[in-house]
Amino acid sequence: MQQLTHPGALPVLVSVFLSRSVSVSLFAPTLPAISEALGTTYEGAGSLVGVLFVGYTIAVAVGGPLADRIGRRPLLVGGAAMNLLATLSVAFVPDLATARIAAFAYGVAGIGDLTATVLLAEAGGRGSGRLLSFAHGAFALGAVVVPLSAGAALEAGVSFRVLYAVAASVNLGLLAALFATPRLGSRGRGPAAAPPPPGRGVRQIAASPALAFGLASAFLYIAAEAGLAIWLPTLFRDRFDATATLASASVAAYWAAMFAGRIGLSRVVDRTDRGRLLAALGLAGAVACAAVLASPIPAVAFAGAVLAGLAMSACVPVIQSMVAAAFPREQGGAVLGALGVAIGAGGAFAPWAIGALADAVGGGAPGEGLATAMWMNAAALAGLAAVGPIAARACAARAEDHRNEPTPAPAGPGPGSSMTPTRDSDGEPT
Repeated sequence: MQQLTHPGALPVLVSVFLSRSVSVSLFAPTLPAISEALGTTYEGAGSLVGVLFVGYTIAVAVGGPLADRIGRRPLLVGGAAMNLLATLSVAFVPDLATARIAAFAYGVAGIGDLTATVLLAEAGGRGSGRLLSFAHGAFALGAVVVPLSAGAALEAGVSFRVLYAVAASVNLGLLAALFATPRLGSRGRGPAAAPPPPGRGVRQIAASPALAFGLASAFLYIAAEAGLAIWLPTLFRDRFDATATLASASVAAYWAAMFAGRIGLSRVVDRTDRGRLLAALGLAGAVACAAVLASPIPAVAFAGAVLAGLAMSACVPVIQSMVAAAFPREQGGAVLGALGVAIGAGGAFAPWAIGALADAVGGGAPGEGLATAMWMNAAALAGLAAVGPIAARACAARAEDHRNEPTPAPAGPGPGSSMTPTRDSDGEPT
């Protein structure tokens, strides 16, 4: 594990995930209130989350390679600032069109998450799975507290607009912490080298089976995660006539199990065969998701949501760490940026597709159309169980090939000099 250049860097980087969670986790419990206030349908509500992930996809597609050239800090601070503005803007949206603009800005702010992921993956090296488990655990922690608090507040008559204004104040605290931490990269990562010619690194990684199957795994996982996280409260409200508090508790319990699993499994994600782990977690998640959707009993559906969160908990750290380890550090931003594009695509597709299918199916008992549409989540997890082991084998083979490649002699700082400068992950000389 590498040493970070500032003693406060690790908690600040982890807090990026927590701050982001405070904002994004408000979407699920407030979606019914937003839909009612803006007069929209399932499809319209789902489109807000879809637009969010479109913004995220565009941001990481551009920002990933850019982080390898200009350093991590500008993108980290810029993402935090955009997250603050986007959260605050939701408090004032007058209609669905404006809400979509705010959701797009939310997505663009995800470049901060990606940058924090790159920094933690670089600091952790081959043991990055543990660091990323804790970081994503912080996100899950926020996703537990926020829905519970929001559900109680909504039931007490608090407007969703007030909740987003409060969340913006938390984001302001993170932005201040980032400005107070001058350097966030890892120290002594290696010699300063000229960046590869434009497009060369991207072409090299794009042709790799490790990246292709890694992207497919990320897409399938996030489609399932986003589909469940966004629609669970609405499903409980419509199908079981649950109160706002109980409906919000369903997604809070899902994330609580996710948090427990990420912390509990953090010690094994770097020591276990990742292919077998993804296969087991994918199958277990698909079965748990089926229990949520097939049972007419609220308690069984609630238990299924908990088991789904537990089964899915380690998937993201495993996928991110195995893909990051398959490529050299100089391509870290581009690789995780490509992974972010797959995540954005899955997150954009699933919530919108579920909402559109629920509207198309319609009819029957309340919530039945939505329950039918949410079977997409179980199918995505079953797909992950099949694709994940292939991705793990490809990433392991790519990492082994990279370790066996000869290391080129670094260029010195000038003629006749034997000293080789090093740079940290912020792009600054060490």
